[in-house]
Amino acid sequence: MRIKNEWERAILREISAYSNVDLNNNEESLLTNYITYMRKCTFQPVQVFESEEIKNNFPEQFRESYNDIKQRLTTGLGIQPYLSKAAQRLKPDMLYLHWGILHLHLGKIQKSGIASRTDESLRLRIINNCAYFIEFAKHRKDENGNGGFVDPHELQIIYNNWPSTLCVLRGISLEHSPSQTEVKKLRNAGVNCASEIIGKSGKKLCVFPSMGYSMNKTSIEDLNLLDNRIPFILQNLINIAKQQGIPQTDLDKILINYDAKNHLFTFGLLVIPEIKLHSLFNFNSLDFWRYLFDYIKLPINFTNNLKSN
Repeated sequence: MRIKNEWERAILREISAYSNVDLNNNEESLLTNYITYMRKCTFQPVQVFESEEIKNNFPEQFRESYNDIKQRLTTGLGIQPYLSKAAQRLKPDMLYLHWGILHLHLGKIQKSGIASRTDESLRLRIINNCAYFIEFAKHRKDENGNGGFVDPHELQIIYNNWPSTLCVLRGISLEHSPSQTEVKKLRNAGVNCASEIIGKSGKKLCVFPSMGYSMNKTSIEDLNLLDNRIPFILQNLINIAKQQGIPQTDLDKILINYDAKNHLFTFGLLVIPEIKLHSLFNFNSLDFWRYLFDYIKLPINFTNNLKSN
């Protein structure tokens, strides 16, 4: 599909502008990881829920950053300043891919627009229009072997506070519950695994991963968006543009520019000899991502520059 290929080239051009992104990954992985990154940024308003652990064990030194994160989530401003540098480099985040758990740094936002790294991070899950704040946890394991990014204790907290948000396989038990070391090895090999928690009755329950990842450690869900939903959205945009009077001959030659900094997708034609893009229509890129992730249901509104000329 030509329009999807053109959209992919536009995204890859934007990615290539980031000097800190490893461009040696194959294009499909880069595109999928970029979609995952945009999902993590959360550019839509969500309702925040706090666990009992958060309420009862709050580190006051992080109050300012914590409140800013809450405000960004409830207003849809986006939490990208608090994501890790690895997230911005489109590196696989195995805790997120495995369990949908984000970890946000809690330092002050620097001139670079990124929060400084802190030893403790805020762990949360975002499901549909809800953000579930789980706990504050260290990046590395403590002397008792807890913490890091493989601690099943966080699943237990989620179950204790919001049991319906986990995929619990009732009546099924694991012959062997993988240790934290084994979970890390399985993730490094690109292998998904279930975990065990303790249910309300005291019995062990099997919990299945919420998102899932491929062997090359990319999101299965976001790869599906790349292959199926994005072509559908792009074709709808072309159909709407045609209905608004943009000639099919122009639509057949359309090129796409993506300006992430200014949140803009521009669809246009190459003008020679100036070698510049003449815009046919454009729209807010955040609306595209919101529509992609099913946060908004209405068609994307765009500016028809053919009508305005």
